[in-house]
Amino acid sequence: MTGEDSLALIIRRYPALSCCEKEIWEASMASIDCYENSRKILVCRNGGNTLQKTYNLPCRPYQMT
Repeated sequence: MTGEDSLALIIRRYPALSCCEKEIWEASMASIDCYENSRKILVCRNGGNTLQKTYNLPCRPYQMT
């Protein structure tokens, strides 16, 4: 599945995001460029503790392979 296919699937599942499809694509490309150049992506999120408790997710850095 290509990046374009993935984005199309997301937009189909969440039509409210169609208004910012271009921005989502640009942010994705910027993230890929960052990873390819420095092998590191730092992501900050709001409400991490709530999310972790609600979904029982581990709080650790994500590494792309």
